[in-house]
Amino acid sequence: MDIPQLLSIFLILLFIALLLYPLARTLHIPYASLLALAGLVSSTVMVNSGIDTGLRWDNFHQLVFYVLLPILIFEASLRLKADYFFENIVYILLLAIPLMLLSTGVIAFLLYQGIGYPEAFPWTVALITAAILSATDPSAVLPVLRRLKVPERIIAVLEGEGLFSGAMAIVLVSILMVSLQTGHGVGFVGSVIAFAKAFTGGVFVGMLLGLLAWLLIRFIKEPVLRGVITLVSAYGSFLLAENVLHVSGIIAVVFVGLMLNAYSQKAEEETTIFLHAIWEYKAGVASALLFLLLGISIQLSLLADQWLAIVIGIVATLIARLVIVFGGLSLGSFLPGTEPFTFKQNSLVLWGGLRGAVTIALVLSLPLTTPSYQTIQAIVSGVVLFTLFVQAPTLSIINRWLIKENQV
Repeated sequence: MDIPQLLSIFLILLFIALLLYPLARTLHIPYASLLALAGLVSSTVMVNSGIDTGLRWDNFHQLVFYVLLPILIFEASLRLKADYFFENIVYILLLAIPLMLLSTGVIAFLLYQGIGYPEAFPWTVALITAAILSATDPSAVLPVLRRLKVPERIIAVLEGEGLFSGAMAIVLVSILMVSLQTGHGVGFVGSVIAFAKAFTGGVFVGMLLGLLAWLLIRFIKEPVLRGVITLVSAYGSFLLAENVLHVSGIIAVVFVGLMLNAYSQKAEEETTIFLHAIWEYKAGVASALLFLLLGISIQLSLLADQWLAIVIGIVATLIARLVIVFGGLSLGSFLPGTEPFTFKQNSLVLWGGLRGAVTIALVLSLPLTTPSYQTIQAIVSGVVLFTLFVQAPTLSIINRWLIKENQV
């Protein structure tokens, strides 16, 4: 597909996204859910009419990984409210690192045992699928949470978890894919070393580029040029880490974003408003494209054929979420200086752990040669659709029920 044709398709997708936004607000439907549905319906109609959408995996794999993902991760880092973030840093890191790894193990075990075909769906593939499903993304329900006047503490925990668990999932999937492609298996010690190298290397690159960007912004006063500096630092850190140093580009982007977030807390209001506005716009476009691409890439026949694997995936994801929230998260209350979560707060964290943009980006970025590719795609698509059309719309119902039952 040539550049003009590809550009035309994405312009059409953005136009569809623009038309759907007021409809989502009018109907009080999560915008992401409506985007995915529009992509699915339009793709189904075109395919049934004999029209080729022209979209192929190799057309947007690099777009997703090198263009859209850094935007989403950087904007999420920049958007975090520092005061609530650091007040709940223990719970955020607990959810996003050890409990995210626990979630991956639980989901992988349930998928592997539930599907029960080691030859077609081996343990490494189960781990890859589980890592993809362990990345949370609350962006689809943030407007709902704020409309319901959910405490900022819950929003901060969900946003922080989404940021770090997404970055962790990307690192984990990359390591597992290398293991799968080389055929050397998943050695525990080797995996830990590879993970530590990718993570710490990404942190170093991110802090270095973040510091450089911070120094440049201090001497350059024009908001537009400051915006350019953030753009260069975000993509520069990603490419330097990923393609030159072969460490985690996403972790680098996270820490660049966090450092510039810290700067924006002290910067003049004009600059802060401008930076947040331009990155909110970029992330909105990237997220809209991803949810539309999810709908377009879904094959109803594949979902019908793999319905049992999808059900197993949904159940496994919910069980893992239940374990880490009501089991693992309670560990944070035993640490000094932490305020325990109430039953209502735990319930909102449980049901608000949606799978969204990062999960979609990861499954779209998998090579077609990945073993059991269609099964992975079906499971992930099914879980994302469940979170978009069941969890997201019912979050307000859950909140009202908890209030009615005086669960505080």
